[in-house]
Amino acid sequence: MPFRLFYLLSWLLLMILFAVPSTAQKSDQATKTSSISGQLIVKLKTDSNRRVGQHLIQTLGYTASDYLPHSHSLRVYLPAGQEQKAQEDLASLDQVQFVAYNHQIQALNTPNDANYDKQWSLHNSDDYDIDAPEAWDITTGNDNIIIAVIDSGLDLEHPEFEGRIITGYNYIAPGTLPIDQYQHGTHVTGIAAASGNNEIGIAGLAWQAQIMPLKVLDTSGNGDSANLAEAVYFAVDHGAKIINMSVGERYSSWPCEMEEVEAAFEYADQNGVLLISAAGNDYRQGVNCPAAYEQAIAVGSTTDEDHLSSFSNYGPRLDITAPGGGGKTDIYSTIPDSSYRYKRGTSMATPHVSGVAALVWSIDPTLTHHQIRVILETTSDDLGSPGWDRFFGWGRLNAWQAVSYLTRPQIKLHNWQVKIDDDDSFPMQKQAYVETKYTTETVTWTAIITPQVSWVNISTNKGIVSSSLPAQLTLNIEHPESYDVYTTTLYIDVGKSVGRTETELRLDYLPKWYRSYLPIAQ
Repeated sequence: MPFRLFYLLSWLLLMILFAVPSTAQKSDQATKTSSISGQLIVKLKTDSNRRVGQHLIQTLGYTASDYLPHSHSLRVYLPAGQEQKAQEDLASLDQVQFVAYNHQIQALNTPNDANYDKQWSLHNSDDYDIDAPEAWDITTGNDNIIIAVIDSGLDLEHPEFEGRIITGYNYIAPGTLPIDQYQHGTHVTGIAAASGNNEIGIAGLAWQAQIMPLKVLDTSGNGDSANLAEAVYFAVDHGAKIINMSVGERYSSWPCEMEEVEAAFEYADQNGVLLISAAGNDYRQGVNCPAAYEQAIAVGSTTDEDHLSSFSNYGPRLDITAPGGGGKTDIYSTIPDSSYRYKRGTSMATPHVSGVAALVWSIDPTLTHHQIRVILETTSDDLGSPGWDRFFGWGRLNAWQAVSYLTRPQIKLHNWQVKIDDDDSFPMQKQAYVETKYTTETVTWTAIITPQVSWVNISTNKGIVSSSLPAQLTLNIEHPESYDVYTTTLYIDVGKSVGRTETELRLDYLPKWYRSYLPIAQ
């Protein structure tokens, strides 16, 4: 073998052998950068006594001073650099369910950069929005829905939230009010639930929803995963139906290492609470933790031209996108001191989803949180590749389509089918029924058959309908020209504020001997 070729092959082999461990080491290091030095979270088994747990931990030489009552956990303090050994020691105790690192979390907004129309995300002339006004034609929400906002707190005196703030908690300074000193939490809350039609400021999405502020971020926008988990437990135990988390661990991705948060998410999921979390602003493949957990709806961000925002994370765990800025204009919302400001980030995209979820739930409170999730995802505007894709998830949120999904007219003949033979007399008539389940007001409906065919027509193609007044339409069946299976589609339209639905009409015209002797083929 020539020397130069031998040298080149040897060099390539060395690069392969040494590059792989180096990359793996770097990746592992990256997952640990946000863990808080000198702290671990010890989750006790539910039947374990707090004082017994503290005593056992102290016998191993560690300090367990903070008890986290909702998650039955202890915050353990130890010298920096001893975390791995301490984790192994503590995990060996019978009273311990698991031991986790305490991770730093922070607000997921990016610097603001805005100049144009203030609330393009709700409505704009190019339709790169979520069609909020059309949704408000159906509902503006109600006060039966509590949205818990786990963030930096809230401006409790802001007029946009007057009369709708319920008791929350301040995990940064327990015993004090969860007042926002970072702007982020107030901005997020305004997008989801600022009062609409009150002649001031902006309109949030769910005008009537109650707001539960849970402060886990300090004046710099930093916090930890232990308090995040505690806030989730608090929200569930105090009646929240939706938990908005525009917070997360920077540069993290699946698999997440927040065992205490995962346990809290499982608790929320088991209790029917919808979790909505920001995907992150690192513009890379990989949704940030805790949004990457399957219990949460992970939300990416779109611009005012329906592009993926330049900062938005994407990847296999992304579920949906919503306007978050980063194009020509960012998202305008509330900030402390009863003021307003533009901001951008998946933090701003996330409360759009929370607000729409509150609107949908206000129409039908019997829906499960899993059903709400399916409605939000399946009614989104499909961007990118057809169906789910790694940049937009199931698509960009559409408030009107999500709300009108529940109010669209229903035809009571699904997979409508008529079988006839030569002995049948014509024309024959069949009845169909139109009903709306949630639309209390009377609306006008029209019916069309497309494509038009000779074997069926509608004798009555318009009328009125409401939830208490179903409508009836008559279908006239004519004798077809020859033996065959015929299909067409019946559409019922109640206008854009409610929508259109459809069902297949099918006519099987088969000879009598065929029905008698070949029934398996029917």
